[in-house]
Amino acid sequence: MLINQAYRYELKPNNVQETLLAKHAGTARFAWNWALAQNNNTNAIAQHREWNVWKRENVPWWTEISKCVPQEAFRDLDRAFSNFFSIWREAKTNPSLRARIARSKPRKDGKPYGYPQVQEERCA
Repeated sequence: MLINQAYRYELKPNNVQETLLAKHAGTARFAWNWALAQNNNTNAIAQHREWNVWKRENVPWWTEISKCVPQEAFRDLDRAFSNFFSIWREAKTNPSLRARIARSKPRKDGKPYGYPQVQEERCA
């Protein structure tokens, strides 16, 4: 018998930690919107390469944030597009299915961002 178990933790960050978490969430949103605006139909890896070149010239605050945050945003966007197109293909045969294309995220979205592991090596 396979048993799945989950743990839920509540964070109580101090002011410095709360600011850093907000910066990470803002970076994830910014990276998502940047990749969406590029509209170049590339995968997450290619988007991250383009981001690395672009960020050095245009966003001076990138050094304050973990490299994993934009990577996860690009992966999430890549997954959103692949989900959209798979549902869109199925909707041709089943009209009751509806698919929505990925949209830009507003500043006060309130949705969490992904962070794969505590270890930086994981997101490379």
